[in-house]
Amino acid sequence: MKYKKAVSLLLYVLIIFLALNFHVRKLASDDFSTNNKIRGNSESNIKNLGLAATDGDWIYYSTNSGLYKTKCDGSNKIKLCDDKASFINVYDDWVYYNSGTDISSNFISTTGYLYKIKKDGSNRTLLVRDTAQFINIVDGWIYYCSHDTLSTNSMYKIKFDGSSKTKLSDNFITGMYSEDNWIYYTSRFNIHSNINKSYRIKNDGTEKYELLNSNIEEMIAYNGWIYYLYNGNLYRIKVDGSKKSKILTDVSKFSYINITGDWIFYCKAITPKIIDVNYRAEGQLRKIKVDGGEDVNLTDGNISNINVVGEWIFYTINNFDGNHRFYKIKTDGSNQQVLD
Repeated sequence: MKYKKAVSLLLYVLIIFLALNFHVRKLASDDFSTNNKIRGNSESNIKNLGLAATDGDWIYYSTNSGLYKTKCDGSNKIKLCDDKASFINVYDDWVYYNSGTDISSNFISTTGYLYKIKKDGSNRTLLVRDTAQFINIVDGWIYYCSHDTLSTNSMYKIKFDGSSKTKLSDNFITGMYSEDNWIYYTSRFNIHSNINKSYRIKNDGTEKYELLNSNIEEMIAYNGWIYYLYNGNLYRIKVDGSKKSKILTDVSKFSYINITGDWIFYCKAITPKIIDVNYRAEGQLRKIKVDGGEDVNLTDGNISNINVVGEWIFYTINNFDGNHRFYKIKTDGSNQQVLD
């Protein structure tokens, strides 16, 4: 009788463990899939330099000292290479990324190329000698933008081996996110233009048309909605143009907005001043419901590049002396840790 009770208890504990493990993996993997299409990273992470991504078992992230991976619980930290990686995508057995981002400058890299590396850190391979930005991997294709000239930042797609390179759009692309069979992007006529228009185009380069008749700052397509910044406010509107609403006020492209699940994570700037010996500017990392409800402060600091992976937020804190430190914190605001 005691033996049967012991076996039953052991089976119960095992079932609970497997259920919790599945839940954690599902939280991570759900962030990177839309309508059953498998992605290499989320649209919002790519918008924020794509400094972290996951395959459900491991989190892959970048700091100023290289590209790393760690188990989702934070254990088993392993360095994959010395590249200052950005626009990280994880797909099948490979990690894809831009190899040369100066994260401390807070500007998008124009020096790094598109590389891939095995998840164990082997077989680092140059895919294409383009200054790849906004890398999106969706259902077997790599989409990215690259500076063809000083005045263009064109959109391309290629296969995983670097073949079948196809130009999808010209002009100066300032942001690009793939959802369903469409690519949503913002573009200027050239690098000198102050007019930033929004478009969507089929992922084969056809059926291009303008979305919003406004000079917007930024745009993210997420779960059938378009979120965009206009005149210091964050709005959302259905892809068909219905149900427009204002979500946030007093925001800008420096709010580093990340939309994940039911939450919008963002930086709220407060009057800058020195608040400690590390010269951190005053500001807040916050989250608000996607419908504009419940608004919560998670932590303080001059925060940028918000990346959300599973139950973790990866971000940088910028100091007045130009040095950036890398942190992670739970999405509920607990367990803040320094990474680099």
